Amino acid sequence: MSDQKRSAIASTVGTALEWYDFALYGMASALIFPHVFFPQMSGAYGILASFATFGVGFFARPFGGLIIGSLGDKFGRRGMLFFTLILMAGSTTAIGLIPSYSSIGLFAPALLVLCRLGQGFAAGGEYSGAVLLSAEHAGKERRGLFASIPGAGNALGSIIASLAIIAVQQLPKEDMIGWGWRIPFIASFVIGIVGIWIRTGVAESPEFEASQANSKETRLPLFAVIRTMPFNFLGAFLLSIGPNVASYLPSAFALTYLVVNVGVDKEVGVMGVMICNIIKFITIPSAGALSDKFGAKPVFLFGSLGLAALIIPFFMLLNTGEQGYIWLGMFLIYCLCNDAMLGAQAAMLSEAFPAHIRYTGMASSRELAGAVAGGTLPFIAVALQNSAGGSWIPVAIYAMVLGLVAAAGAILLHAHRVAQPSEWNIPVRQD
Repeated sequence: MSDQKRSAIASTVGTALEWYDFALYGMASALIFPHVFFPQMSGAYGILASFATFGVGFFARPFGGLIIGSLGDKFGRRGMLFFTLILMAGSTTAIGLIPSYSSIGLFAPALLVLCRLGQGFAAGGEYSGAVLLSAEHAGKERRGLFASIPGAGNALGSIIASLAIIAVQQLPKEDMIGWGWRIPFIASFVIGIVGIWIRTGVAESPEFEASQANSKETRLPLFAVIRTMPFNFLGAFLLSIGPNVASYLPSAFALTYLVVNVGVDKEVGVMGVMICNIIKFITIPSAGALSDKFGAKPVFLFGSLGLAALIIPFFMLLNTGEQGYIWLGMFLIYCLCNDAMLGAQAAMLSEAFPAHIRYTGMASSRELAGAVAGGTLPFIAVALQNSAGGSWIPVAIYAMVLGLVAAAGAILLHAHRVAQPSEWNIPVRQD
């Protein structure tokens, strides 16, 4: 097997195993954690508190992106992907071992937040590193396809997490809340070992090795990115808002919305998320392949403008309460719009910065957007809905505006040409 294919498979499978952990927390925060860690809060307040801990992970992601990205530009992509996998598996396993609020009181949510910070820090460096390892092994003509493939790993991880949540929901509610929900989290220990074994045989990125040979070490990669490529950094940040909205609105907020406001069984939303994640095995690589053929920016704009146009039909379909229409609504936002953006984003960001500061530029801009938009979205959506007396309209307007912001970011990106190695002229450490 070629290094190109081996790196793509290892990046995708490793990302799937790691994203299982992150997605598992997202679904548990909507369906389980309000009962386990915030039982003293009733109704929407318990959900808000649970979603707040969900957001904590996103606020840790920019720090993970910055630190892991900087180390990845210094020591290589491969080593950082081992670190992120170990940290994610350890944090997730620890969540499954935390006693409930009824046992240790406020220490329970405090420990939950601490473990969530570990998850977020690991996630901040994982996806960008996986994309770059795959993209930098690929030739330029197929970079869009290979850069997008790890995004399908996110979907695979979410499918496994959905199956785990569905399985524990078959238990009597008392058993599920008491001990059943812990099993998928503790299983992350085994999953982490599998991921480490899979990534062992992957070679380091050839583009990284070439950059190490042709340029000196950059002392502060983030400052170098912002000073030399401010428009690309800003564009990368703004466009990365779009996939966060199109992902977490249907896969996190909608799960609670369907149960509380529409009155459907909670399994309908979870099953819809799982079906969409199966479809993503086709839609995400297809978006990457279309990026190679037509350019990444048109593909991304299709998704971001589609998000703005389809968000109202999305809520109308949810409000029917009919399973088929609910799943159709999820497909429109979670697959059609999100995957067009996600697949194209991988190609756009992997080409937006030169190799010696690429991991830092991509991870920092992308994860900052995750903190600003993804981590706050479920919390803000619930707050907007409650302030409007349960109406979904403010949530739709909020998502629509963010979709347009993402489109603006895509237009801004590459407004300035990426500097060639001879033009980098970045402060370097003089040894």
